[in-house]
Amino acid sequence: MYIIKDPVIETVNHTSDLEILKSWIKSRDQFLEIIYDDDGVTPTSVHNKKTEEIFPIGEYVAELMEMDLGFNYFCNITLDMTTSVALRDFIYMHQEYKGKWAKTNRYETKKEFIASAEAVDPKKDAQAFETYIKVTHDYENGLEPNFDRARETMPLSFQVNYQISLPVKQFVKILASIYINLPWMWSSIYVACYNNLQLRPWLKFIGKYLNVEEVTKYRIGKANKVYTLKQFRALYTRKLRVGSVLYSQMIRHENMMTAGYIEHLQSLRKNKVIPNCAAEFDCYISISESRLTEILKIRTGWWAVFDDWNSNNTWACFLRQFIPEGADLEEYKKYLMFFDSKGNFHPELITRTGIDDGLRLHKGYNAYFPDALALECRDLVIQRINRYGNNPVLGLYLQMFDKGYVRDNPNNIHRQKWEELSKE
Repeated sequence: MYIIKDPVIETVNHTSDLEILKSWIKSRDQFLEIIYDDDGVTPTSVHNKKTEEIFPIGEYVAELMEMDLGFNYFCNITLDMTTSVALRDFIYMHQEYKGKWAKTNRYETKKEFIASAEAVDPKKDAQAFETYIKVTHDYENGLEPNFDRARETMPLSFQVNYQISLPVKQFVKILASIYINLPWMWSSIYVACYNNLQLRPWLKFIGKYLNVEEVTKYRIGKANKVYTLKQFRALYTRKLRVGSVLYSQMIRHENMMTAGYIEHLQSLRKNKVIPNCAAEFDCYISISESRLTEILKIRTGWWAVFDDWNSNNTWACFLRQFIPEGADLEEYKKYLMFFDSKGNFHPELITRTGIDDGLRLHKGYNAYFPDALALECRDLVIQRINRYGNNPVLGLYLQMFDKGYVRDNPNNIHRQKWEELSKE
């Protein structure tokens, strides 16, 4: 069965009071100075040369933090967080900061099944964890060949570990958003923050940010405002039906604004849907043309193209929005990593790394075929289509052979090795 543990928020690194103070004094060094201890290293106080007042350094910095200035963003913190999947993705959803990194659990054998207290749904979690534990054990014992199936059954309350790095002021705004949008999580998260000595002094500022735009701009009702952010040029907007497995990957990409996840989490608390990563919701995205092209170049790679083209919980859902059925290579080659922005072909970008691993994987039950372009083998594309079904991206790969960008080469040494393995 599963156990419930409280969320934990620990500090990895943070800006010291002295660093904050030095930044502040840069604009006021004509009448402010730092006084050090006898060792000449340890700061003790701040001296106002105009008034001859002396302030303890801790109190002075605390007063600086009371002000709502751009200067306050100089105070940065890196946090190691152990919370639910739901809260992790809620935090990662915020695009005002870039420092996000999560521990992967893709290949990790599960020894414990832990629910994070802030996201526990007592009416549904027992059933959610029962399913997840069974499917996970089946996968680890070879009875369930598809890892994505196991991942989709992961409850949103499942406890995971990750890190974020951002200005403390921005984190306080995220806390205010939790208070407003996810009230059932608030008490557990407040306690976790209070137990963190670096965060505790900042908790008193949460009330200042309950009405700021950051608290509401990721709601669907604010979608139009999200879509018109001025930093985006040639903006693409889409409404997607997604699951949490895909969503958690989308929000780790920079400069992709989303709306809809808040409503999804609120809805799950009210209805009878099991709160796991398979539950789908309407997600609104906005993204610049240049960023869209970068993402598609990654997600159209041979190893990245998902064979279940109709899934709403893999990148196929995203690709369907921009690469239609029957797509012509000359029009859509800008979305393949082998072509530059002018449409010039770069064969050196066809990766040969990891080919031997791909050949070994081919012997597995549900493995992908080795890279058809790297092996210069058109028939590999056909075989993959015959096994899993066709999709527009594989259609583009066929056109690369048919239009002469890649030649079919029986003498390719990697291809010959694969053909030998296939005979075994």
